[in-house]
Amino acid sequence: MRRVTLDVPAKRLRAECIARACDGRVVCFTCGNAAAALRAAGLEVVEVSPHGKLAANCWCTTADVRRMFPQHFDATSGHLPVDLMLRIGHRLTRWLDESGLHLEEGVEYVVPSGSGETVVCLKLANPRISFTARYDGSDAATRYDVDNPLNALVRHLAKVDIMG
Repeated sequence: MRRVTLDVPAKRLRAECIARACDGRVVCFTCGNAAAALRAAGLEVVEVSPHGKLAANCWCTTADVRRMFPQHFDATSGHLPVDLMLRIGHRLTRWLDESGLHLEEGVEYVVPSGSGETVVCLKLANPRISFTARYDGSDAATRYDVDNPLNALVRHLAKVDIMG
């Protein structure tokens, strides 16, 4: 089977979809990339990251985030509602089509992954297409985290490749 690594501006496209889905105030637990994309999309962001004003020393659940930030939309990767992830998946697919890459059955698409949200979004929008979530420990944005809430779903929907 032919393998193709996808290079999509997932954080930017995700942020645009989130901006249309919320009132403009978000909280995001992140390594930093998602918060930057959300700000660029015009959102007011409470960033919880090693580079933000707030930092976490554990993975917080969606319920934890809701209790801590009840007035903010939780834009943390892996915490989005399924309907929004489906919209993001359709937006990512449209971007790929516009770029000349049409997803095909019989091809394995490798998706650089951190939370695994991008591969979940793509699979929701393209159930007949094969994906591999590739994690790379040398980069905070693509590092596999055993506490990630999407791990079981990613393993169910895609192959998983953990490097480093």
